Parts: sequence; structure tokens; C-alpha cells
Amino acid sequence: MIMLSRISASRLVVGAACLWMIPLVAESSDWVGELMDGSEIRVDADSHRAFRTDAGREARAWDGVHRLQDGTTVIVKDGIAVPTREMYSAWEEDAADAIDRPWCERLVEKSCGTSGSCSQSSGCERARALLATERSARREGGEDWLEALSACRQGLSDAAFSVCGAGSDLGVAQSCRALVQKVCGVDDACRGSQPCDAARQLLALELEERTARGGGMGQTQVGAQCQEALGNAFFAPCRGE
Repeated sequence: MIMLSRISASRLVVGAACLWMIPLVAESSDWVGELMDGSEIRVDADSHRAFRTDAGREARAWDGVHRLQDGTTVIVKDGIAVPTREMYSAWEEDAADAIDRPWCERLVEKSCGTSGSCSQSSGCERARALLATERSARREGGEDWLEALSACRQGLSDAAFSVCGAGSDLGVAQSCRALVQKVCGVDDACRGSQPCDAARQLLALELEERTARGGGMGQTQVGAQCQEALGNAFFAPCRGE
């Protein structure tokens, strides 16, 4: 997943705080575990992003396997922790809200389009597979379907699941759609460039935030960030080949 945080700070004035909205103090529903070296690992209840706290300083947890004092492990990939039963227990209230959200259906809409116009894309195929897995696991009982549901929720902000078209039929903010068109080009001539990847990430994050709020056309925080990014020099217009 392409993250704005990977872009050189000298080239991107829109700071990490602007994109990630990282809370500095853990909420009561966040999951916290003690690592073998005495430091702590915290997994955000809303985004599932993992952070390591040592001597009062918090930073993103590195990708890999983190072993806890009780012998269990936490796996972090692309900054996101793979949820465990203990985490879901800590997130009980948030998890209950997440269960009521049609995350997988929304992911299919994101990558396939509401009318299926992007049904041949790889993102659409993977989104439909996750939806099928969730529904199948629900019918079989148990809690395995929660993993598919979590993957769908994360997929909403994952640029690997590209937004079909400009996302206008999904209610995505005009500012985010305009930003993508500006830096990626009308015909996607600048696809793969750092500004284009960053703009698409913002577009995906805006869709996730809008879905978490239950839809609606009001402005989201990410939508406001897209508006600010339109005037940032890093997001230069695509000039094509």
C-alpha cells in the first residue's frame, strides 16, 4: 500500500499528521500489549494501525512479528496489525459498530463500481472474493468471518483496491476526485507517480471515512485535506509523457 509517509518530507509539505490523524493518547477502546523488551504496542481501535511506545515516545510499529510478554505475537503488515481475538475483545464497542457496517459490500462498490463498470479489474475480483468469504463464513458460524470483514474495512483505504472511475457515484468528496484528476491526468497519463499514488490514497481514505460515518454528503476530514492538497506544490498537475 502506498503511504504518504513514504514520500520524502522535503518534497511533501502536507505532513504525516495531516494524513494519518494519529491520536497521541490511547483511547479506552484501543488494544495495548506489553512487548518482551518492556515497551508497549498499541493497536488503534478504529484504523487497526499499530504503534510502539518506549520511554514515553510513540512511533509506528515496524512490519513483522512482535512477541508479547505472555508469549503471544502480534503481526504487523504495512503498518496494520492483524487482529486477534484479544483485540476484538478490547474493541467490543467499536467491533459491534463495525459489524453493522457493510464493509465488504462497500469495498465491492469501490473497486467494481455501483453498476459493475470495473468488474474486470483485479481489485474488483479480490473485493468480490472477500465478500463471498465473509458471507460464507457467516453462514458456517464461528468468528472467522470477522477476518474477512476486517480485510474489507482496511481495503477501503488501501490504494491497491482502486476506486472505480472517479468515485462520484460513491459520494466521494469532489476535492479528492479533483486532486486525483489533477495529478494523475484525465487519461491516467501519470499513473504510478508519487503524487498520483498519494492522491489515490487520499481518495481511498476519504471513502473509508465516509463509509464509517454511514454515508452522507457532509464534508469529511480527509475531504478537507484533499482541498488543502490542491494548493500544495507537491501535487503538481500531470503533464503526461
